[in-house]
Amino acid sequence: MLETAQIGTPEIEEGIVSQGMVVTVNFPDLDDTETFLLGSREEAAHTSIDVYSPTSPMGAAVLNQEVGAEISYETPSGKTLRIVIVAAELYVP
Repeated sequence: MLETAQIGTPEIEEGIVSQGMVVTVNFPDLDDTETFLLGSREEAAHTSIDVYSPTSPMGAAVLNQEVGAEISYETPSGKTLRIVIVAAELYVP
């Protein structure tokens, strides 16, 4: 199995949010913007930017969405937040 293994990074489709990207979202109802890395706890140890898991409420909401999409998601406290994806770029440490 290791004989044919390949190491690398997965292909990332431009304009689509995927794990390993720095994502900027706008909260239109709060007049606020936030930028974070969509990644894992392991990546959080090596960066100064906030890291959200793809399984977190906001991470799951933006994952596989296009830049420009408007999405609503429910927070752990039960509040519904509306966000607009402003940008998604490959994270370069």
